[in-house]
Amino acid sequence: MANPVDVMLRGSVTPLMRSAGFRKAGRRYRLTAGNGDLVILEFEVRSTLGVFAVDYVMVPLSHWDWVNRNDLGLPAPDVGAGVVRCDIAPPVQVAAQFSEGPTFSYRWIVDEADEGTRCAVALTAALKEQLPLMRRLLDRETVLREAGDPASEVHPLLPMDLLSLFLRIDAVDAAGLEKLLTAVDPTTPNLYALADWARVRVAARA
Repeated sequence: MANPVDVMLRGSVTPLMRSAGFRKAGRRYRLTAGNGDLVILEFEVRSTLGVFAVDYVMVPLSHWDWVNRNDLGLPAPDVGAGVVRCDIAPPVQVAAQFSEGPTFSYRWIVDEADEGTRCAVALTAALKEQLPLMRRLLDRETVLREAGDPASEVHPLLPMDLLSLFLRIDAVDAAGLEKLLTAVDPTTPNLYALADWARVRVAARA
């Protein structure tokens, strides 16, 4: 028996996201910029049938190159290299609930009584509303502004000093890179390796 989430994705989400330029792989949809940066929309299916969470991340190719610097054999940039995330919360009528307690505000549920129609309608409406922001996040300076705004729905996954480094590294010269590195917290793990990697990257572009 097919998971009702997959049925809904196939019938409602995939046509919408493909028309917006996204490519599907499993339960993820990718929009790729000319420079290789990506926005990845991910559906995480839970153990309870029909329950899922949905969010998207922005992956700058620079951060992916750092994460994959030792050639882990991964075929393409993935959500693990995301630098910001945005959760898409469901309206209450399609939000999963415990048998007791509060609604899980970030978990959706496919309503089997109407074959998922209500969930599909609410989800596609939410995705259409989010599409402009997804596209804007392919601009690195926009990512940095959104991540630094406490009122934004975009949440940083890295400290702002590292976020600035990865988002600006491909737009600075050697002197500009040193300014970015100076701003990085000196207690950052692997800082020396990161600095060496960053200098090689900038020098290779010169």
